Amino acid sequence: MIAELRARRNDPDFDVLRHLMCECVLDHFYVPEGTSLLGETCGAPRLLTVGVASKRSGIPISTLTRQLKRSGELTTEMKNGLSDRAMLVAAKVMNSAIAEAEKLSSLKVAREVLGCDRYTMERLIESEVVPLHFPAGEGSLPMLHSDEILNFVSRLQAVTEMRSDLGADDLPLAEVARQCHCTTHWLLSQALSGHLRLVSKLHEPFRLTEFYVSLTEVRDQLDQIPEGQVTAAQAAKLLGCNVATIHALAEGGFVGSRLQDARLSNRKRRVVPLADLEAFERDYILPRALSGTRRADFEALQLQLSEQGVEPLQLGETARKFFKRVEIERLAYRPGGHALARLLAADEMHPRLSDGVF
Repeated sequence: MIAELRARRNDPDFDVLRHLMCECVLDHFYVPEGTSLLGETCGAPRLLTVGVASKRSGIPISTLTRQLKRSGELTTEMKNGLSDRAMLVAAKVMNSAIAEAEKLSSLKVAREVLGCDRYTMERLIESEVVPLHFPAGEGSLPMLHSDEILNFVSRLQAVTEMRSDLGADDLPLAEVARQCHCTTHWLLSQALSGHLRLVSKLHEPFRLTEFYVSLTEVRDQLDQIPEGQVTAAQAAKLLGCNVATIHALAEGGFVGSRLQDARLSNRKRRVVPLADLEAFERDYILPRALSGTRRADFEALQLQLSEQGVEPLQLGETARKFFKRVEIERLAYRPGGHALARLLAADEMHPRLSDGVF
Protein backbone atom coordinates (compact mmCIF):
# COMPACT_ATOMS: atom_id res chain seq x y z
CA MET A 1 0.00 0.00 0.00
CA ILE A 2 2.73 2.46 0.97
CA ALA A 3 4.76 1.54 -2.14
CA GLU A 4 1.73 2.16 -4.33
CA LEU A 5 1.08 5.52 -2.72
CA ARG A 6 4.72 6.51 -3.21
CA ALA A 7 4.44 5.65 -6.89
CA ARG A 8 1.41 7.92 -7.18
CA ARG A 9 2.80 10.72 -5.04
CA ASN A 10 2.04 13.26 -7.75
CA ASP A 11 -1.51 12.06 -8.30
CA PRO A 12 -3.89 14.44 -6.42
CA ASP A 13 -6.61 11.79 -6.43
CA PHE A 14 -4.61 9.87 -3.79
CA ASP A 15 -3.94 12.85 -1.48
CA VAL A 16 -6.77 11.95 0.90
CA LEU A 17 -5.62 8.33 1.12
CA ARG A 18 -1.99 9.39 1.62
CA HIS A 19 -3.06 11.72 4.42
CA LEU A 20 -5.09 9.00 6.12
CA MET A 21 -2.17 6.58 5.84
CA CYS A 22 0.23 9.15 7.33
CA GLU A 23 -2.14 9.75 10.22
CA CYS A 24 -2.38 6.01 10.86
CA VAL A 25 1.40 5.58 10.86
CA LEU A 26 1.95 8.58 13.17
CA ASP A 27 -0.74 7.31 15.56
CA HIS A 28 0.71 3.82 15.87
CA PHE A 29 4.47 4.10 15.36
CA TYR A 30 7.37 6.21 16.53
CA VAL A 31 8.38 8.47 13.68
CA PRO A 32 11.33 10.81 14.38
CA GLU A 33 10.81 14.52 13.75
CA GLY A 34 11.86 15.59 10.22
CA THR A 35 11.17 12.18 8.67
CA SER A 36 9.74 12.26 5.14
CA LEU A 37 6.62 10.11 5.05
CA LEU A 38 4.73 9.74 1.77
CA GLY A 39 5.98 13.09 0.62
CA GLU A 40 5.21 14.87 3.92
CA THR A 41 7.78 16.04 6.46
CA CYS A 42 6.78 14.85 9.92
CA GLY A 43 6.72 17.13 12.92
CA ALA A 44 7.16 16.20 16.56
CA PRO A 45 6.42 12.49 17.13
CA ARG A 46 3.06 11.58 18.62
CA LEU A 47 4.44 8.44 20.24
CA LEU A 48 7.73 7.91 22.01
CA THR A 49 9.48 4.77 23.13
CA VAL A 50 10.86 4.61 26.65
CA GLY A 51 14.33 4.16 25.18
CA VAL A 52 14.07 7.28 22.99
CA ALA A 53 12.61 9.35 25.82
CA SER A 54 15.40 8.23 28.13
CA LYS A 55 18.05 9.16 25.59
CA ARG A 56 16.50 12.57 24.93
CA SER A 57 16.02 13.52 28.59
CA GLY A 58 19.00 11.80 30.14
CA ILE A 59 16.70 10.12 32.67
CA PRO A 60 17.34 6.40 33.24
CA ILE A 61 14.85 4.01 31.67
CA SER A 62 14.13 2.48 35.09
CA THR A 63 13.10 5.87 36.49
CA LEU A 64 10.84 6.64 33.55
CA THR A 65 9.14 3.26 33.73
CA ARG A 66 8.58 3.68 37.50
CA GLN A 67 6.98 7.08 36.90
CA LEU A 68 4.80 5.70 34.10
CA LYS A 69 3.70 2.87 36.38
CA ARG A 70 2.96 5.31 39.18
CA SER A 71 0.70 7.35 36.89
CA GLY A 72 -1.03 4.17 35.73
CA GLU A 73 0.21 4.33 32.15
CA LEU A 74 2.09 1.04 32.42
CA THR A 75 0.52 -1.99 34.01
CA THR A 76 2.76 -4.78 32.72
CA GLU A 77 5.92 -5.86 34.47
CA MET A 78 8.98 -4.10 33.05
CA LYS A 79 12.30 -5.95 32.93
CA ASN A 80 14.23 -3.24 31.09
CA GLY A 81 14.65 -5.52 28.07
CA LEU A 82 14.58 -4.60 24.39
CA SER A 83 10.79 -4.96 24.21
CA ASP A 84 10.39 -2.64 27.17
CA ARG A 85 12.64 0.00 25.66
CA ALA A 86 10.58 -0.10 22.47
CA MET A 87 7.25 0.24 24.28
CA LEU A 88 5.29 3.13 22.82
CA VAL A 89 3.73 5.81 24.97
CA ALA A 90 1.88 8.94 23.90
CA ALA A 91 4.29 11.86 23.65
CA LYS A 92 2.14 14.02 25.92
CA VAL A 93 2.12 11.34 28.61
CA MET A 94 5.84 10.74 28.21
CA ASN A 95 6.67 14.44 28.44
CA SER A 96 4.64 14.66 31.64
CA ALA A 97 6.51 11.66 33.05
CA ILE A 98 9.83 13.28 32.11
CA ALA A 99 8.82 16.54 33.79
CA GLU A 100 7.99 14.69 37.02
CA ALA A 101 11.09 12.52 36.85
CA GLU A 102 13.28 15.62 36.51
CA LYS A 103 12.00 16.74 39.94
CA LEU A 104 13.15 13.54 41.62
CA SER A 105 16.31 13.19 43.66
CA SER A 106 18.02 10.46 45.62
CA LEU A 107 18.13 10.53 49.42
CA LYS A 108 21.80 11.46 49.30
CA VAL A 109 21.14 14.53 47.17
CA ALA A 110 18.15 15.50 49.35
CA ARG A 111 20.30 15.26 52.49
CA GLU A 112 22.92 17.52 50.96
CA VAL A 113 20.30 20.04 49.87
CA LEU A 114 18.64 20.14 53.30
CA GLY A 115 21.85 19.91 55.31
CA CYS A 116 20.37 16.84 56.99
CA ASP A 117 22.14 13.82 58.46
CA ARG A 118 21.22 10.32 57.36
CA TYR A 119 19.47 9.31 60.60
CA THR A 120 17.23 12.39 60.60
CA MET A 121 16.30 11.88 56.94
CA GLU A 122 15.36 8.26 57.60
CA ARG A 123 13.16 9.29 60.54
CA LEU A 124 11.48 12.04 58.49
CA ILE A 125 10.66 9.51 55.78
CA GLU A 126 9.56 6.85 58.27
CA SER A 127 7.13 9.27 59.93
CA GLU A 128 6.01 10.48 56.46
CA VAL A 129 6.87 14.06 57.29
CA VAL A 130 8.74 13.88 53.99
CA PRO A 131 7.03 11.04 52.07
CA LEU A 132 8.86 9.02 49.47
CA HIS A 133 7.85 9.37 45.83
CA PHE A 134 9.39 5.99 45.00
CA PRO A 135 10.11 3.43 47.72
CA ALA A 136 13.09 1.14 47.55
CA GLY A 137 12.47 -2.09 45.70
CA GLU A 138 13.04 -4.12 42.56
CA GLY A 139 16.69 -3.15 42.62
CA SER A 140 15.87 0.56 42.50
CA LEU A 141 16.77 3.27 44.99
CA PRO A 142 14.14 5.24 46.93
CA MET A 143 13.57 8.74 45.57
CA LEU A 144 12.06 11.99 46.82
CA HIS A 145 10.05 14.57 44.90
CA SER A 146 11.21 18.17 45.05
CA ASP A 147 7.63 19.31 45.75
CA GLU A 148 7.59 17.28 48.98
CA ILE A 149 10.95 18.70 50.02
CA LEU A 150 9.78 22.26 49.35
CA ASN A 151 6.53 21.58 51.21
CA PHE A 152 8.50 20.36 54.23
CA VAL A 153 10.69 23.47 54.21
CA SER A 154 7.64 25.72 53.79
CA ARG A 155 6.03 24.15 56.85
CA LEU A 156 9.20 24.78 58.86
CA GLN A 157 9.34 28.38 57.67
CA ALA A 158 5.71 28.85 58.76
CA VAL A 159 6.62 28.03 62.38
CA THR A 160 9.86 30.04 62.35
CA GLU A 161 10.28 33.56 63.67
CA MET A 162 12.82 35.77 61.91
CA ARG A 163 15.20 37.65 64.21
CA SER A 164 18.14 39.78 63.20
CA ASP A 165 19.84 39.09 66.53
CA LEU A 166 19.57 35.67 68.12
CA GLY A 167 19.83 35.24 71.88
CA ALA A 168 22.59 33.30 73.60
CA ASP A 169 20.02 30.62 74.39
CA ASP A 170 19.12 30.09 70.70
CA LEU A 171 21.27 27.31 69.25
CA PRO A 172 21.28 25.23 66.05
CA LEU A 173 19.00 22.20 66.05
CA ALA A 174 21.86 19.71 66.03
CA GLU A 175 23.56 21.36 69.03
CA VAL A 176 20.33 21.45 71.07
CA ALA A 177 19.71 17.79 70.21
CA ARG A 178 23.21 16.91 71.43
CA GLN A 179 22.90 18.79 74.70
CA CYS A 180 19.40 17.52 75.46
CA HIS A 181 20.01 13.88 74.45
CA CYS A 182 17.17 14.01 71.93
CA THR A 183 17.04 13.80 68.14
CA THR A 184 16.79 16.48 65.50
CA HIS A 185 13.75 14.62 64.18
CA TRP A 186 12.01 15.04 67.57
CA LEU A 187 12.73 18.78 67.54
CA LEU A 188 11.35 19.09 64.01
CA SER A 189 8.25 17.09 64.91
CA GLN A 190 7.59 19.27 67.95
CA ALA A 191 7.99 22.41 65.85
CA LEU A 192 5.69 21.18 63.08
CA SER A 193 3.04 20.17 65.63
CA GLY A 194 3.10 23.68 67.10
CA HIS A 195 4.75 22.75 70.42
CA LEU A 196 8.12 24.36 69.76
CA ARG A 197 9.15 27.74 68.38
CA LEU A 198 11.92 27.97 65.79
CA VAL A 199 13.93 31.11 65.05
CA SER A 200 16.30 32.14 62.27
CA LYS A 201 18.35 35.10 61.15
CA LEU A 202 17.17 34.60 57.56
CA HIS A 203 13.85 35.63 56.05
CA GLU A 204 13.51 32.30 54.26
CA PRO A 205 15.75 29.70 55.91
CA PHE A 206 16.07 26.50 53.89
CA ARG A 207 18.76 24.21 55.25
CA LEU A 208 18.28 22.69 58.70
CA THR A 209 21.47 24.38 59.85
CA GLU A 210 19.73 27.73 59.36
CA PHE A 211 17.01 26.96 61.94
CA TYR A 212 17.59 27.64 65.65
CA VAL A 213 15.68 26.78 68.82
CA SER A 214 15.75 27.85 72.47
CA LEU A 215 17.75 25.42 74.60
CA THR A 216 15.76 26.38 77.72
CA GLU A 217 12.43 25.83 75.99
CA VAL A 218 13.45 22.37 74.81
CA ARG A 219 14.70 21.42 78.28
CA ASP A 220 11.43 22.56 79.83
CA GLN A 221 9.48 20.40 77.40
CA LEU A 222 11.64 17.35 77.96
CA ASP A 223 11.39 17.74 81.73
CA GLN A 224 7.62 18.17 81.65
CA ILE A 225 5.54 15.59 83.48
CA PRO A 226 2.25 14.49 81.87
CA GLU A 227 -0.82 16.03 83.46
CA GLY A 228 -2.26 13.97 86.30
CA GLN A 229 1.00 12.13 86.93
CA VAL A 230 3.99 12.55 89.24
CA THR A 231 7.52 11.25 89.34
CA ALA A 232 8.55 8.47 91.72
CA ALA A 233 10.29 11.03 93.95
CA GLN A 234 7.16 13.18 94.10
CA ALA A 235 4.99 10.13 94.78
CA ALA A 236 7.29 9.09 97.64
CA LYS A 237 6.95 12.53 99.21
CA LEU A 238 3.17 12.42 98.91
CA LEU A 239 2.88 8.99 100.55
CA GLY A 240 5.57 9.72 103.16
CA CYS A 241 7.84 6.87 102.05
CA ASN A 242 11.04 6.48 100.05
CA VAL A 243 11.52 6.17 96.29
CA ALA A 244 12.39 2.48 96.58
CA THR A 245 8.90 1.87 97.99
CA ILE A 246 7.25 3.57 95.00
CA HIS A 247 9.23 1.42 92.58
CA ALA A 248 8.27 -1.68 94.57
CA LEU A 249 4.58 -0.69 94.57
CA ALA A 250 4.69 -0.14 90.81
CA GLU A 251 6.49 -3.41 90.10
CA GLY A 252 4.07 -5.23 92.39
CA GLY A 253 1.07 -3.84 90.53
CA PHE A 254 -0.31 -1.86 93.49
CA VAL A 255 -0.11 1.37 91.48
CA GLY A 256 0.10 1.93 87.77
CA SER A 257 3.18 3.48 86.23
CA ARG A 258 5.16 3.84 83.06
CA LEU A 259 8.76 4.57 82.27
CA GLN A 260 9.24 7.91 80.55
CA ASP A 261 12.32 8.74 78.54
CA ALA A 262 13.94 11.44 80.67
CA ARG A 263 16.36 12.65 78.02
CA LEU A 264 17.95 15.38 80.13
CA SER A 265 19.28 12.79 82.57
CA ASN A 266 19.76 10.29 79.74
CA ARG A 267 17.79 7.57 81.56
CA LYS A 268 14.28 6.29 82.12
CA ARG A 269 12.02 8.01 84.66
CA ARG A 270 9.04 6.37 86.31
CA VAL A 271 5.82 8.38 86.45
CA VAL A 272 2.77 7.38 88.50
CA PRO A 273 -0.86 8.50 88.06
CA LEU A 274 -2.15 10.59 90.97
CA ALA A 275 -5.45 8.70 90.81
CA ASP A 276 -3.63 5.44 91.56
CA LEU A 277 -1.86 7.00 94.54
CA GLU A 278 -5.18 8.26 95.90
CA ALA A 279 -6.75 4.82 95.55
CA PHE A 280 -3.75 3.18 97.25
CA GLU A 281 -3.83 5.71 100.10
CA ARG A 282 -7.49 4.88 100.77
CA ASP A 283 -6.76 1.17 101.11
CA TYR A 284 -3.36 1.13 102.81
CA ILE A 285 -1.71 2.90 105.72
CA LEU A 286 1.93 3.59 106.55
CA PRO A 287 2.63 3.51 110.33
CA ARG A 288 4.17 6.85 111.19
CA ALA A 289 6.14 7.31 114.41
CA LEU A 290 4.31 10.02 116.28
CA SER A 291 6.26 13.03 117.47
CA GLY A 292 7.64 12.17 120.91
CA THR A 293 7.08 8.41 120.52
CA ARG A 294 10.10 6.37 121.47
CA ARG A 295 11.55 4.06 118.85
CA ALA A 296 11.10 1.10 121.17
CA ASP A 297 7.36 1.80 121.44
CA PHE A 298 7.06 2.07 117.68
CA GLU A 299 8.81 -1.26 117.18
CA ALA A 300 6.52 -2.78 119.82
CA LEU A 301 3.55 -1.53 117.79
CA GLN A 302 4.77 -3.35 114.71
CA LEU A 303 5.37 -6.47 116.77
CA GLN A 304 1.80 -6.26 118.04
CA LEU A 305 0.51 -6.19 114.49
CA SER A 306 2.58 -9.22 113.63
CA GLU A 307 1.25 -11.14 116.62
CA GLN A 308 -2.29 -10.40 115.48
CA GLY A 309 -1.51 -11.83 112.05
CA VAL A 310 -1.43 -8.48 110.30
CA GLU A 311 1.46 -8.52 107.87
CA PRO A 312 2.71 -5.64 105.71
CA LEU A 313 2.87 -5.74 101.93
CA GLN A 314 5.83 -7.74 100.74
CA LEU A 315 7.74 -5.01 98.93
CA GLY A 316 11.35 -5.85 99.69
CA GLU A 317 13.86 -4.96 102.36
CA THR A 318 14.44 -1.35 101.28
CA ALA A 319 10.73 -0.46 101.07
CA ARG A 320 8.65 1.02 103.86
CA LYS A 321 5.92 -1.13 105.45
CA PHE A 322 2.35 -0.53 104.32
CA PHE A 323 -0.60 -2.30 105.98
CA LYS A 324 -4.17 -2.76 104.86
CA ARG A 325 -6.22 -0.02 106.45
CA VAL A 326 -9.21 -2.30 107.22
CA GLU A 327 -7.02 -4.63 109.29
CA ILE A 328 -5.62 -1.74 111.33
CA GLU A 329 -9.15 -0.42 111.91
CA ARG A 330 -10.33 -3.90 112.96
CA LEU A 331 -7.73 -4.10 115.73
CA ALA A 332 -7.68 -0.46 116.77
CA TYR A 333 -10.82 -0.55 118.90
CA ARG A 334 -10.18 -3.87 120.56
CA PRO A 335 -8.70 -4.07 124.07
CA GLY A 336 -5.06 -3.00 123.93
CA GLY A 337 -5.48 -1.32 120.56
CA HIS A 338 -5.04 2.24 121.85
CA ALA A 339 -1.71 2.58 120.03
CA LEU A 340 -3.36 1.64 116.77
CA ALA A 341 -6.15 4.11 117.46
CA ARG A 342 -3.54 6.82 117.93
CA LEU A 343 -1.97 5.72 114.65
CA LEU A 344 -5.28 6.10 112.82
CA ALA A 345 -5.95 9.45 114.45
CA ALA A 346 -2.52 10.68 113.39
CA ASP A 347 -3.11 9.40 109.87
CA GLU A 348 -6.42 11.26 109.72
CA MET A 349 -4.53 14.46 110.46
CA HIS A 350 -2.12 13.75 107.58
CA PRO A 351 -3.03 15.69 104.38
CA ARG A 352 -4.73 13.56 101.74
CA LEU A 353 -3.93 13.58 98.04
CA SER A 354 -7.67 14.04 97.44
CA ASP A 355 -7.46 17.29 99.40
CA GLY A 356 -5.52 18.80 96.53
CA VAL A 357 -2.29 19.14 98.50
CA PHE A 358 -0.20 18.60 95.38
